[in-house]
Amino acid sequence: MVHFVYLSWAFLYLSNKTLFNMKEITFNIQGTEITLQETDVVADALANDDEFTMFYFERAVREGRLASFGVFPQSLENLSVVRIAQTLESENGTTEVSVEELSEPSSATNCEIWSNKGKPSEEDILATTKLLEIRGSNKYKQLFNDKKNPKNKLWKNVAMVMTENGFAVTAVKCQQKYLNLVKSYTNHVRHLHQTGEGKKVPPPFYEEMHSIIGSKDKITLANRVDTLEMPKDLEPDVNQPSTSKDSSKTYSNTQYNLQDDKQSENDKTYQKVSKRKTCVTKADVLSTIVNCNNQVIENQNKSFDKMFTFLNEQNKLIAHQNTQRDQLINILQQSLQQTSKTSKKRRRSSSSSS
Repeated sequence: MVHFVYLSWAFLYLSNKTLFNMKEITFNIQGTEITLQETDVVADALANDDEFTMFYFERAVREGRLASFGVFPQSLENLSVVRIAQTLESENGTTEVSVEELSEPSSATNCEIWSNKGKPSEEDILATTKLLEIRGSNKYKQLFNDKKNPKNKLWKNVAMVMTENGFAVTAVKCQQKYLNLVKSYTNHVRHLHQTGEGKKVPPPFYEEMHSIIGSKDKITLANRVDTLEMPKDLEPDVNQPSTSKDSSKTYSNTQYNLQDDKQSENDKTYQKVSKRKTCVTKADVLSTIVNCNNQVIENQNKSFDKMFTFLNEQNKLIAHQNTQRDQLINILQQSLQQTSKTSKKRRRSSSSSS
């Protein structure tokens, strides 16, 4: 059963759908086939960007938008997302949806790879290594980066190559395994952006994933200041003996000046760190798009309200004019009747006199 849903954070009213080019794209979420209706920008990202797709559905699950399909935030760790439709733009500008079901290759006889939820077996590790070797090759990098190539067919080709190398897996499993690796990679990168280098151990196959999608998410470690050096001009001269009270006072003043300089140095360091530029994430871009859409919808609704008020006033004016017209017709009818009666009386009087 196919379900049509809106997962966008800006719901579009029926009267305003003409403002945007809408597309449909289908996914299999935890065994349920769901067709999304989104704007062309979001639909293209869902059709071509695996990293954005995982972020999109993770947020939808956290906000409870898939609860009606049995997908709750508690099951986020085992979220299964499979893209089974590709949106395309035809040459004449119309939108066409090419739906292609993912089926298992006929040569696949062993589906035990990547089936255990616990510690991966040696066969699982070898299969994952081979999968990333294929996906990270220059050939498939170019094919997957080209938006004109349907991703379903590409994953079928990857599954065929895996089967030829002794790993009988389906296109669905290859895609799902890769999306899980993308999720682990992006979570670790997000941790690095928020906390700096840290002590968190990178997830398995981190280097392989970085070579594939590292250009899409550049890692910029936070700047940290570990020590503060003492200014040389304020260091006490140990070679000069202190033989008077003045020298002790001078050394005491030096200590106070040193503390003040350390405080000012701390303030400067804090200012440098606080002015560090924050990276713009895809969530920020998406939030900006949603805000723009909301603003357009709000302006459109205001225009519709003004038009509706104007039409109501016009209807009232027309009704008033119709009432005046009816009154005028009644007056004319009464005048004609009175004239007719007067003429009849004159005829009678003239006939009687003759």
